[in-house]
Amino acid sequence: MLIWEWRRKWRQYIRNRRPPSRLSYQQLTKRYTRVSFALFIVGWHVIGFVIWRKVEKLKKDNPQEKVLLSEIPQKGFMELSDEGKEDIDFEDIDR
Repeated sequence: MLIWEWRRKWRQYIRNRRPPSRLSYQQLTKRYTRVSFALFIVGWHVIGFVIWRKVEKLKKDNPQEKVLLSEIPQKGFMELSDEGKEDIDFEDIDR
């Protein structure tokens, strides 16, 4: 119980060091909602761009074939975004 008491005192010390917030809970909630919505929109566009790049890559391989999204290999987001990057071999540049 002594540790919990120290924890409580430490949190009160930290909380009392900063001035009280001038915003009400309603204003904070509106701000958090706007920020969350903006981050959602950014994430939505990034995921759409990654899928679009993958579809365009599949179309480039065989332009006559229709590409279905279900045919795209199911990989993680990071693997899809890293596929377009090519490794640069700095040793072969000088030759």
